[in-house]
Amino acid sequence: MSSAKSQNERYWVADGSSYSRWLGQNIIFWLKSLPEGAEQAWKSCNELFGKCLRLGHIGAGIGEGVAIRRAAIASLSKNKKDIETVLEKSLSQFGDMLYIRHAPILQQEVHAQALLLSAGYVCRMSPLRLTMIMRTGSHLSVVSNRLAASSPRARFLGMVIGEALSGLVDKGDKVMDFKLNDTKTPEAKWYKSLVNVSDTIGNLEPLKSKFVPQIPRITKAAKSKPASKPNPLRGNSKIIAIEEIEDDEVESDDDGLTPYAKPDSDAEDSDEDPTLITRNKPTAPVYIRDLITYLRDTENYDRQRLALSTAASLIRRKANFGTEVSSHAEEIATLLVGLQDKYDIENFQEMRSQAMIAILIALPEKMGQWFSKTFFDGDYSLAQHAAILTTLGLGARELGGHGSEEKSLNNSTGSSSTSSSFPSKKPPEAMHKYYSPSSSRPALTATPNSVEALTSNLQKHFPRPPQSPVSRHPNRTQHPQNPHLLLSS
Repeated sequence: MSSAKSQNERYWVADGSSYSRWLGQNIIFWLKSLPEGAEQAWKSCNELFGKCLRLGHIGAGIGEGVAIRRAAIASLSKNKKDIETVLEKSLSQFGDMLYIRHAPILQQEVHAQALLLSAGYVCRMSPLRLTMIMRTGSHLSVVSNRLAASSPRARFLGMVIGEALSGLVDKGDKVMDFKLNDTKTPEAKWYKSLVNVSDTIGNLEPLKSKFVPQIPRITKAAKSKPASKPNPLRGNSKIIAIEEIEDDEVESDDDGLTPYAKPDSDAEDSDEDPTLITRNKPTAPVYIRDLITYLRDTENYDRQRLALSTAASLIRRKANFGTEVSSHAEEIATLLVGLQDKYDIENFQEMRSQAMIAILIALPEKMGQWFSKTFFDGDYSLAQHAAILTTLGLGARELGGHGSEEKSLNNSTGSSSTSSSFPSKKPPEAMHKYYSPSSSRPALTATPNSVEALTSNLQKHFPRPPQSPVSRHPNRTQHPQNPHLLLSS
């Protein structure tokens, strides 16, 4: 028992509670020793204290009672700007779809409590400001996204937040009421009552008077802990001294060894967080249905980037093979026009324009009408309307034979659309170079041969008409000597 106790005391750094207690005592000692004019030191201490609050507790208050959140909100309630910022950011994150899907339910419950507490303070300080926040899109998206969630608990929190905030702003029949039994339970009423909580900050002098006598005893305990550490260090130093061996023969043997180059390091293996490493990266789409699936998956950055970079070349290859492009042309065009640059992808506009131009070139009669109708009837933004006009203009130039600029732009964006070979019918590169004839030679000889064959065929079926004799008169341009004879004749 004594050995186990000594081991626990020796490795107190590994104990989260003990380490947090030791860190808090050092921060308190630091704060007491700082002069009032040391502004940089106070900022550094503030940053350290903020990071310590998140140390080992990533659950945003999960497992703690509502009192800790009431204290935190009350400490910010005196500053109008700070409490409004807390409310706005809480609303924005609480209605985010990714947060609703992936955040733990316990964390969302804590988030809802902090949101309701800050909303109550903002309503008491500035009711007009709360009304303006409620009229923004962030509040409307909170309720709508929560109601669309698959988790019943997430929907419950959304309904409670909606009714509680509507009760602060709206009056009479305009107050939001879902008329469900879930919103009438004691738990729902407790959540709604948080908007009426109003806490005040008390005096810190009693806490200081109780804490001061305990400081000497704490410092003695802190000094007694490092006293047990020199023993293992001394033992380690002796072992290191024994292991240090220098032998000239060994060094001479190493000189004959050939050093190998360091292997290339994998960028993914250097990531500190193993959960962020993505081993199963998506491959480039081969079929049009795969391209549509990639474009629809707006939550996956790799799929979005692959779909944009390969869309133009894939559509041009598939345009003359089967009915894949013609069957899904309007669906692809709709996805491309409405696509948003959510991840700030490089060359996003160029790659999207090339894909839209490829659709237009593949089916000019059908998609030309579709793009024109979409421009006038579609509910799109100014940038999307400009993209449609750009597609119509550059597509018309390419159809008219003036597509050199577009081809150079296509090559600069990395989407090679010059090759129209079907991907699944192309042999390996070595066999393709051996068996396939050069593409430039037939192009030079095809035109003269076809013209000569057509000419000879026409001469066989349509012989030349007989030539009528043409009498050659003397030069009629000469004026006659007697103009009266010419007039009489």
